[in-house]
Amino acid sequence: MLLQLLGGEQRQFSAATLANSELEELSRCSFILLDAYNMAAVEVQETIAWIRSATLAPLVVLTARDPDFEVAVLRAGADTVIAFSESLEVSLALCRATIRRRNRQIERM
Repeated sequence: MLLQLLGGEQRQFSAATLANSELEELSRCSFILLDAYNMAAVEVQETIAWIRSATLAPLVVLTARDPDFEVAVLRAGADTVIAFSESLEVSLALCRATIRRRNRQIERM
């Protein structure tokens, strides 16, 4: 739902079956939304490392509200963490703010 509201093309990758052949396609993404539901912290951290090896696109992780998990995800390279319990309006605003912040960083380069 969030990706539809943000607009743009959608691609779906499965963390369980990530392959190097997907790195090129991932590198063309302008925004990444990672659904970390039912994923262990280590699995999410490895997935983020894999994503970051291909792109610096804004990366937002959706997860249950757990401060330790959220800190681990942010340290691993996520730009923003959104709890599933967050309202759609707040989630959308956080995604847009993350995209704006990344765009400003790119403009300064």
